[in-house]
Amino acid sequence: MRLKQTLWLTCLIASTCLLGIFVSAPSDLNPKFSKPKLHHTGNSSAALNLPKKAKNQAGKQAPTVGSSSIDALQHFNDWSRSYFSANELERTTLIKEGVKLAKARRPIFTQIIQNDPRLALAEAVPMIVRQKLPAEIVQELEERIATRGELRVYVAGPESKENGDKAFLRYVETQTGKTYETYVYGQREFDYRSKSDVHVIGVAMEGALALSESRVRQLEPGEIPPTGKKQVEVCPVSGKSTDRDIPPAAPVAETVTAIETGDEVIFLCDGAHIRAYENGLILGEAGTGGAQGFTGAMPSASVPSVGVVKVLYVPAIFADQSQTPATEAVMMDGLRQTADFYQTQSYGRLTLVATVTPPVKLPRNQAWYRGKDSTSGFIKEVDGLNAEMVHAKEAARAAGYDWQDYHCFCIRSTGGARSPTSYGSLGSGQVWMRSDSVSTIAHEIGHAFGLLHANFWLTNGASVAGPGGNEEYGDIYDNMGSTSPPAGHYNAQAKNQIRWMPPEFAPPITASGLYRIHAFDQPRLESGKLYGLQVRKDAERTFWGEYRTLFPSNVWVTNGLLLGWKWTLNGGDNIQLLDTTPGSNNGKNDAPIAVGSTFSDVESGIHITTVAVNPT
Repeated sequence: MRLKQTLWLTCLIASTCLLGIFVSAPSDLNPKFSKPKLHHTGNSSAALNLPKKAKNQAGKQAPTVGSSSIDALQHFNDWSRSYFSANELERTTLIKEGVKLAKARRPIFTQIIQNDPRLALAEAVPMIVRQKLPAEIVQELEERIATRGELRVYVAGPESKENGDKAFLRYVETQTGKTYETYVYGQREFDYRSKSDVHVIGVAMEGALALSESRVRQLEPGEIPPTGKKQVEVCPVSGKSTDRDIPPAAPVAETVTAIETGDEVIFLCDGAHIRAYENGLILGEAGTGGAQGFTGAMPSASVPSVGVVKVLYVPAIFADQSQTPATEAVMMDGLRQTADFYQTQSYGRLTLVATVTPPVKLPRNQAWYRGKDSTSGFIKEVDGLNAEMVHAKEAARAAGYDWQDYHCFCIRSTGGARSPTSYGSLGSGQVWMRSDSVSTIAHEIGHAFGLLHANFWLTNGASVAGPGGNEEYGDIYDNMGSTSPPAGHYNAQAKNQIRWMPPEFAPPITASGLYRIHAFDQPRLESGKLYGLQVRKDAERTFWGEYRTLFPSNVWVTNGLLLGWKWTLNGGDNIQLLDTTPGSNNGKNDAPIAVGSTFSDVESGIHITTVAVNPT
């Protein structure tokens, strides 16, 4: 519900004696750290316009599709029009040129799939055209995909920025066993869950798939329905028969509404029924049909975030290696430190119990896993990360460790697919470790609880929360961002999301007033105290405020309120840190709302002032 009146919140921040950290009273603050009032004048309708210098998730300049690329596609389109307007003799002479243009179009179209999958679907050769083209030309065009398959999503560790890797990888493995690296847009772009059975509608080239946001494709007038697929002539929405007394291979008439799903062609009695039917398919993809626990992102993660979580940690040796990636002592020490970190920041609600197996041997050498999962030129036949996981599970089971007895399965290897970056799979309890970093272990297992990255709202210093874009891993205070244990507790919103911080410790605030916020980065919570500030901005965004004490060298953090917002449809299902002192020379270091300063979101009428910082 949008606030109808201006809401003023003043915050009195209290540290906790449990940490033994002394925080100066306001009168003791050095004046150079005091900040003037801050005002947000951004227009939310423009908030998705990325600044020119904003970067993509891999930390590189966002790719674009140039006019020359579009021209290359247009050359083939112009040729096809010439081909269909020519007589039979002329067409024979035009085929050679068409093959040449189609071949030249391939690398351009592959690049478009990777950079702009929505555009790739729009620029695909229409079915009514490709069905009439010679076979030698069609084989050079993009592959039309309409099938069922498994969608797998991998979430990279923060080191991916330094390694030049993507923050997220997506793959689709179809029912035939063929795998594509997958590029998405729209609602699929902000859905990071792996799904075992989805309707795959899209176009592919050189192992890259542009996956349609829709689960159905409407057949074009004049298109011949695909052979080999069941044709349903009773509208599943109304139950009415469409009375089609024509051969299955007849072209679709202008007056007929037909859609293709992953496994059938359906004739609808009304075009308005397309969306209704698709909604049912989307709901069917939401879960496995089995029992679900209420923890993590929705739908819930399969790995519990409270209670005892069992981790199986498997050192894996590739077929061409003879040395283990690390000693058992090193791996156990990393897991012990991770368990201590979770025990503290979960307020005792989560206990990590880890088992390290003897080294297992994978059946292939590291080049095989890496080569099948690269962008260096050859078509991907498998998803290398998934192949490593499957083979490691088989080897662990053969060694007497049944992976199904554990909540989380971690591979520890040196080399292999997508190395040296580590990966996790959101909510599924699968982790690929390429190092012994405690920070990376805690980060990747965090994905198993259903958490995405802790990010930053990047405005290039122009404003606090105005037009900008998402910077992946941009929260420098959070282990799900780019900092390490023991200081980098997950943010207050994340702890609330995975049930470490129950709602009564950070309830939504709907009335103006003075609120005392206690430090949340401590080992336990005390009844009756607030540890997070939560106030709704609009239907999509909620502001979250928190006080941290484990960064003692940062005077702004220990004397101010860190502010972020949860914007699921832009930054994923976690927080985006806001810099309330945009354009300062201190970058994110002075991001908090300092004592005596006010953050004002004029658009929503929310004003937050830090009035004091006092020890309890």
